[in-house]
Amino acid sequence: MTIKSTQLEPTAILRNLGLSTRETQVYLVLLKNGPMLPLNIARQTGLKRTSLYALFPEMLEKGLIREVTQGKRRLFQAVSPESLLSEYQRKYQAVKEGLVKF
Repeated sequence: MTIKSTQLEPTAILRNLGLSTRETQVYLVLLKNGPMLPLNIARQTGLKRTSLYALFPEMLEKGLIREVTQGKRRLFQAVSPESLLSEYQRKYQAVKEGLVKF
């Protein structure tokens, strides 16, 4: 007899929040490793650096990552899961309140 876990894997949770597969990969790598250079993110995720440079502005706008500068180097860092959850809860509440008015 096997027992099924009721907890979702981090990948499934992020996908349920609406993150794309690539966004999920990048977010989890950054969460695990801390601030990283795009080259290192590309190596860890298997994504091309050019794809990452197209993805970063979207992820910054969504509040998933932040840019950190160390001298002339641009590193990227995942926002904390708590901050991410708070932002999604705020957006959910705004949508809920907007729909109640109808």
